[in-house]
Amino acid sequence: MEESGATGEPVREVLHRRARETGVRLGEDGEGQEVVRLLERYGFEPRREDGAVVLGNCPFHALAQAHRQTVCGMNLQLMCGVLEGLGGDTGYEARLAPEPGRCCVRLDPAA
Repeated sequence: MEESGATGEPVREVLHRRARETGVRLGEDGEGQEVVRLLERYGFEPRREDGAVVLGNCPFHALAQAHRQTVCGMNLQLMCGVLEGLGGDTGYEARLAPEPGRCCVRLDPAA
């Protein structure tokens, strides 16, 4: 919010940009590591399902209950950044796919 106030950039845009930057750093730190192992380290409880990776847990669940659109968008950008930071072709693309009992983001096979 401070950055938004200082720059005039909308809060949500700052949040999404910062989430992606953080995801890139996480991915770079885990470069060469398989995406499922990296996401396990950060509490997402990833599991493979029909070629995709679904996230059984959202570390931001409590916050998402009150601010779903903002938090899920942030989480999507975080996952996009992780995939980018891992380098090369991970074979996945992040997308929003909310379902009860799991995180709103899933990693589908890249087209």
